[in-house]
Amino acid sequence: MGLEVTDEAALMLARSLEMGGIDKQRGGVRLRAARGLGGGTDVQVELAEGPSTGESIIERDGVRIFVDPSVAEAFPDAVVALDPQHDTIVIRPVGGRPLRVRKRVYVSGRVQGIFFRDSARTVASKAGVAGSATNLADGRVELVLEGDEDAVLEVISWAKNGPVHADVEEVEVVDEAPRGLSGFRIS
Repeated sequence: MGLEVTDEAALMLARSLEMGGIDKQRGGVRLRAARGLGGGTDVQVELAEGPSTGESIIERDGVRIFVDPSVAEAFPDAVVALDPQHDTIVIRPVGGRPLRVRKRVYVSGRVQGIFFRDSARTVASKAGVAGSATNLADGRVELVLEGDEDAVLEVISWAKNGPVHADVEEVEVVDEAPRGLSGFRIS
């Protein structure tokens, strides 16, 4: 089957090429695999003047996508899609189980002393997300969330507002490699 590209992802990649001043006749977007901070495989998306030796080329709606062999090997049957919540390009497996992800989330604002951690545990548990919630010395709350990608994104979306008495100012999300967490703890 190989790598497929959704309409939304192709549109975003086309806009990126325009903004980057890349000639769409010769250039395109390169997908390259890299080792992630947590030990998993991350995919880097970069503008390119042309394909490199060994790369396969996917053409979709006037956009040329240069796929490094390491990406094709790591994601043999996948879809390049747009994550609308974060306005970023993601790669998701075709069929089968949803992609399992792990995200470390730092929430700033008035988030301590108002049951943010307990509320996060309730929301995460209902969504089937494992992890933890911790008060940090600098006043932030740190959430570690692991589970199916859509469920984790649902909890992150909730964290942008938090419980009723929270005043969330900023949410920072860091991708990590899944570790097989289960349950949800507060510390």
